[in-house]
Amino acid sequence: MDGSGWSGNVSPLNVKTDGPCPKSGGAGVRGVPNASNGTNTAAPTSSHRSARPAATGAVAAVVLVSAPLVLTTATLRVDRIGARCLVGFAGAALLLAARSYRHRGAGALLRTAGLGCWLALLVAVVPLLGETAIRVVSITAIVLGVTLVLVAVATGRGWRSAWWSRRAEVAEGLCGALVVASVVVSAGWFREVWEMASLWELGS
Repeated sequence: MDGSGWSGNVSPLNVKTDGPCPKSGGAGVRGVPNASNGTNTAAPTSSHRSARPAATGAVAAVVLVSAPLVLTTATLRVDRIGARCLVGFAGAALLLAARSYRHRGAGALLRTAGLGCWLALLVAVVPLLGETAIRVVSITAIVLGVTLVLVAVATGRGWRSAWWSRRAEVAEGLCGALVVASVVVSAGWFREVWEMASLWELGS
């Protein structure tokens, strides 16, 4: 022990004091985060927690209203093909995007919007199909439903797969790209360019 009263093996930070610890308005002890200097992350407020369900609710409302309108207003054959692809791929993209939301309400709203797109597409397409096609669609829907139930039960029991997660991310990006491409066809731009090219060819 030297003349200052400290031992060489004892750190001044480990010495207990009898009095209260002084309040510091600065950064405090070096290496120790202090709430006064803004280094600690604040807990999310109720407004932050409610922002995500509100945004997904707006998306679901817009999708559920616009999907039937897109299918009914497309009258020409090329436009109808684009509208059906747009609604189908948009529903798939919403269903795949819902898996990345930890908030149950937000994920449920996105799943509702995606299923609403597929339901509107079925309502528009089923009357145009024959009996054989309707039978095939029904069997496919039943098989997919049973598969989804099995996957949901396995996921609820803790099953996770990084391989399927990566494939779902790829499928989500692909569906998003196809949605953007379908907008060109469903809006009539592709048909207008086609007609302009045909007129130019006839004029030449």
